[in-house]
Amino acid sequence: MVEKKKQKHISREGRLEEKMTGFKLPSFNFGLKNTILLSVLVVVAFFAYAWLFRPFDLSFKTEENSTLLVKNTVLQLFPGDKYAYEYFSGNQSRVIDCDVKRVVGGCTLLSSSSSSQGRIEACVRQDGALQYAKAFSETGEMNLSSLDFFQEWMLALNESWEWSWTATSRNDQLEIIQSRKLSLKVVNVTEFKGRKAFAVREVFTSSLNGREEARSEQLVLVDFEKRVLLRSESVGVRVELKEAPFDLSE
Repeated sequence: MVEKKKQKHISREGRLEEKMTGFKLPSFNFGLKNTILLSVLVVVAFFAYAWLFRPFDLSFKTEENSTLLVKNTVLQLFPGDKYAYEYFSGNQSRVIDCDVKRVVGGCTLLSSSSSSQGRIEACVRQDGALQYAKAFSETGEMNLSSLDFFQEWMLALNESWEWSWTATSRNDQLEIIQSRKLSLKVVNVTEFKGRKAFAVREVFTSSLNGREEARSEQLVLVDFEKRVLLRSESVGVRVELKEAPFDLSE
């Protein structure tokens, strides 16, 4: 009886041993697995932190290009000349006075003012290039739009003239490309208040990453002889010459 019990005991141990030998352990222990997993997580967390909190360069690099501006006359503004423009926007209007003050060192001093926009002073060289411009306003806002009665490109006009300017600003880190384009083209020669004039179509567009975001157009009439603004019109806005140092017929 003792031997049988012993045999049974041995038999149970044998089966237990068989079961133990049938269980296969992994090639490395759990402690090593946890260490490797923790190391991988630390590396991933480091790179995630480095990417999220990397220093961003918010500056943009800008490149400008334009077609050649070939002028066929010089500045036709002389000391004592006075111009007045009526500006219409919706149901409101105002008068903008533009005066040619004097010539200092080859630079012609211009002044433009209105009751709501303040005063602008600019100095323009004989070739039409702007030497400097300053704005004076009670609100402190810089607004040079009133100086549009003369622009450098007006000295280059002819019946088949066209010109364009582009500016591209990019930030490679932020993957942003901003583009602006100004296109000017003489579409015909017409007449305004008895003055022969170039009719110029002006188109301005801006885009972000190749997609056009904004577009504006206006038709500008430029005096054939004096090369100053006679009239401009865009959506909701119209500007017309009211007084000049030359005769205007209604």
